[in-house]
Amino acid sequence: MKTKLLSKTTLLVLITAISCSSMKAQSYQVTRYEEPYVPLENAEELNVVVRQYYNDFRIPLPFSVYFFDREVDQLWFTNGDLFAIAKDDEFLGFRLSAQTAYLIDAGYVEGGGAPIMGSPTQSPFKYKVEGQQGNRILKFETNNAASTEELDFLNSNLMRINYQIWLYEAKRSLTIRFGENSMTNFDLFFNQAEFGEPLAPYYTVGFNRFVGELDEDLGRIFWNIVHHEHLSGSENSPFMVEDDYQEVAGLNAYPKKGVVFEFGPNLKAAQFDKQAYGYYPNPTTGLLWLIQPKQSGVLSEVPYEIYNALGQRVLLGTVEFQKPMDLTPLTNGVYFIRIPGQSIQQIIKN
Repeated sequence: MKTKLLSKTTLLVLITAISCSSMKAQSYQVTRYEEPYVPLENAEELNVVVRQYYNDFRIPLPFSVYFFDREVDQLWFTNGDLFAIAKDDEFLGFRLSAQTAYLIDAGYVEGGGAPIMGSPTQSPFKYKVEGQQGNRILKFETNNAASTEELDFLNSNLMRINYQIWLYEAKRSLTIRFGENSMTNFDLFFNQAEFGEPLAPYYTVGFNRFVGELDEDLGRIFWNIVHHEHLSGSENSPFMVEDDYQEVAGLNAYPKKGVVFEFGPNLKAAQFDKQAYGYYPNPTTGLLWLIQPKQSGVLSEVPYEIYNALGQRVLLGTVEFQKPMDLTPLTNGVYFIRIPGQSIQQIIKN
């Protein structure tokens, strides 16, 4: 099953897709309410002509913006999603996915499906800053967007969605606001299965956190997903879960016009990275010691799981701080270790 939240883009090239599946405290808390949806007027259009929706549009930041309680200084808008890089760490990235469809410009189809590249867009991406200094809002709008799945299966693009993402200067929250939609087939619009397979819809709103590693030979950064959380349950009463995309379902329906999801920081989870365990030596030839953070108190045993680069669990057990983990049964290569309540970390077996 393909998952749009893991898809490759020119901004983020992923080499693994492992994330915790335990139901611990999340980084964000969600509140659902309803307000009138107002389309943006006199806003900056990013795609004035028909282009691939996976083009990356760099957005200037008019004020301090935060993801996972970390300030960012680089922000992109692509396929209706937001990508960001931490201000104090160029190897820490974030992604907000407001939906899980493969979107397409409504003007991307001509006759049998050939693109009309260069013609005026029918599905503009827009952004605008509103409000007075100290209380400004950076607003993004995905307008009249169609689904690639409908085009692939039916050679049509009649279903459209509209939504906005708002980032606030006065608070470290963000909102996703849903506008008018003409969705008649939820399963098709959000299908995640390959062509010819039974429809497998998956819709949610989710956040990713990435850690980057520079490949000096290729001159590019490869990004590992180390944390993911998303909405689950009823559209009328959503809740946040941490998940690896397959164990917990997304939302059961697409929100109606006027619905707002507000995501605010969960202060209990803001310390998530401040109590990380360490591992020594890394790389290792077989034995790996766990270094206990000072803030965690005295613990006798800690459960762990180790995954390979394909996301397959290859080892699990418990470890004492006075004794090492034995990785000698594993073949040489790159692995990822997970301890409940901690971000996943990369280890190398030589």
